[in-house]
Amino acid sequence: MSRETAQAVIVTARNEVGVHELPCPEPGPYEAIVRVLACGICSGTDTSIVGASFPSLPPYPFVLGHEGIGEVVRCGSRARNLRPGDLVLRPSLLRPGESIHGVESAFGGMATWGLVADAKAIEEDTTSGEEPVLPVFAPTQQVVPAGFDPHHSGIFITFKETLGALLDLVAAPNPSLLILGAGVVGLCFTRAARLIGCSQVVTLARRAGPLETAMELGADAVIDTSTEDAAARTNELTGGKGFDYVVEAVGSNELINLALDLVAVGGSVGLYGVIGEGVIRLDWARSGRNWSIKYLNTREAEVHEAALSYWEHGLAGVERLVTHRMPFIEVDQALDLIRTRKGYKISLDFSG
Repeated sequence: MSRETAQAVIVTARNEVGVHELPCPEPGPYEAIVRVLACGICSGTDTSIVGASFPSLPPYPFVLGHEGIGEVVRCGSRARNLRPGDLVLRPSLLRPGESIHGVESAFGGMATWGLVADAKAIEEDTTSGEEPVLPVFAPTQQVVPAGFDPHHSGIFITFKETLGALLDLVAAPNPSLLILGAGVVGLCFTRAARLIGCSQVVTLARRAGPLETAMELGADAVIDTSTEDAAARTNELTGGKGFDYVVEAVGSNELINLALDLVAVGGSVGLYGVIGEGVIRLDWARSGRNWSIKYLNTREAEVHEAALSYWEHGLAGVERLVTHRMPFIEVDQALDLIRTRKGYKISLDFSG
């Protein structure tokens, strides 16, 4: 594999994706160059970007991807907390806002080579009283143990995000919690809710297969909207109270408004899914109770060690959601598997 050029997954137009060659980046003093091993496809963000429904897109063409992992090959002179051989999450050939040869970045992680930054060293070397200037992704470009399966990078990142988002949302002890959606994100929320000690975890969706998986991951009950009335089932499960917390995990105005029907008086609705049109539309006629709504902070960097502990002790359990491992040159086929719901989390192999 050449270290002078990188093969990158580039979106050239709506639903047009291919592999193209770009110059390999040189690490700055606080950076390291990594050989990318794998990158997950985010079934929400990446597919929305490719389909041009993401609310903010860079100009075409651009490099896709944000769920990768790479092995450190060479470190800059001040990147003292990184070592050759380290496995680091979220490398990026091009960070958002950067461009090379007219190619922009839509997070920029799907490439054979990438950069990571030593956020700790930057913070340590910043003059007292000044705010450290960290590159995009630097706080979440974190090291995982040597034995970590690179093809678990995407699902591990999703698990970290959902774990952090729940800790950002949940303030009351032993709450009841409803997750709207049973895709990869919703299922990771289901497992994370079980792990943080929610007293009642319920997952709502309209397909039986994913709901069965939700039960296997720790849901106490499910609501199948293809056969059940969501409000009536919520009343049954909560004794008419509603759920203390409701998480919208899809990015749907319809589901956000459904959450208003199902949340308890004084409860909170947490938003994780990205609304394609970029606007939240609330039906105030159906919101006649006291509630709050919050866009969730994933706190990914903060929960890294806790997430690793769950992972290493076999408690996360979401590895099963990785259904396919495919060469990165088959990215089009991989995206089709996600669009047609024939795959959950797909990991692209960049190691060859």
